[in-house]
Amino acid sequence: DKTVKNLFISSLQYLEVPLGVIDNRLFIRQESNRKSPKYYVTSNKQPKDKAVFFENSTESYLQQEPLALSYQREDGLNLNGELHLPRGYDKTSGDKLPAILWVYPDEFKNKKHSQQRTTPTQFFRSFDPISPLVFLHDGIAVFESPSMPITAFDGGEPNDDFINQIRLNAQAAVQALEETGYIDVQKLAIVGHSYGAFTVANLLAHTDLFRVGIARSGAYNRTLTPFGFQGEKRSLWQAKETYIEISPLLYADDINEPLLLIHGENDGNSGTYTMQSERMYQALIANKKQAKLIILPYEGHVYKAKENLNLMLEQQSDWLARWLDL
Repeated sequence: DKTVKNLFISSLQYLEVPLGVIDNRLFIRQESNRKSPKYYVTSNKQPKDKAVFFENSTESYLQQEPLALSYQREDGLNLNGELHLPRGYDKTSGDKLPAILWVYPDEFKNKKHSQQRTTPTQFFRSFDPISPLVFLHDGIAVFESPSMPITAFDGGEPNDDFINQIRLNAQAAVQALEETGYIDVQKLAIVGHSYGAFTVANLLAHTDLFRVGIARSGAYNRTLTPFGFQGEKRSLWQAKETYIEISPLLYADDINEPLLLIHGENDGNSGTYTMQSERMYQALIANKKQAKLIILPYEGHVYKAKENLNLMLEQQSDWLARWLDL
C-alpha cells in the first residue's frame, strides 16, 4: 500500500516543530514571536488534541515586531536580516538609534545557496543573557544575524575571498540600516561570539564602518588552528596565504576602534582556546590600541554561571555606553 496520508501540516501563523512519536502520537511544539511555546499531540484519529504542556513564559521581551530587511550587496548577492527596535521607540519621531550588528558568517560553495533566508521569524524570545537582544534594554537597536555569506566563485575556495566578502556584507548591511531611517550609522557596534568574534576583529581591522566592537570566545590567530577550522578543510600548509590573511592578530595595528574581548577561562573548544583572546589583547595593547580583556572563571565556550553572566552583561553595557556616547 503506497497511500500517503498527511497527519500534520505546519501552520503559517506559528513555528510548529514535530518533536517525536510516542504510542502512535506525534508531539508538536508550537510558538510565535508573541506566544510562548505550547506542546500538542496529534494522532490518526484526532488531527490535534488539546495542549498537554505550556511553558511558563507569558510575554516575550520583544515589544515590537522585528523588521525583515532584504537588500543586496555590491556584487548583486541577495542578503537579509532582522532589525529589532527597542521597546517604546516611536518610528514617527525622527529620532535615530544606535545599533549593534550581531554577526556570524557562513561558507557556501555556490551563489544560489548563499542567498537563502535563514533568519527565524516566529521564535518566542524569552530573556536570554547570551542573546544579542539584551542590548534592546539599553535602547540600542539590534540587527540580528545579517547575512554574512562567504561564497566560492569560479571554482575557488570561500575563505580565499573572506576579507573582501565580509567587507561587502557589512557595507550592504550598514546601507540597509541607513535606508530604514531609524538608525544612526555613525553609532554602530559590531558584536559576535566564536566565529562571529573572529569576524568582529577582522571587520574592525579591515573597515571603518563601526565605532566599537565586542568579541566573545573568538579565535584570532589561524596559525594556531593549522588543521582546518569552521568550513575550511585545507591545512595551514595547503593554504598558508589564506590562513595569514584572515588572522586579525596580524592586523592588530590596523584596529582603531575600541575592542572588548570576553573569554571563558576553561574554553575546551579546539579552535578557541582562551589563549587566543589573551594573545589578541596583548597584540592590541602592544600597538597602543584601546582594548579590554575579561576572562570569566570556570567557564567553557558558552557561559553559564549567573555571576559570570551578570558580569558580562554589565561590562557589555558599560562598554557600549562609553564608546557610543549613550
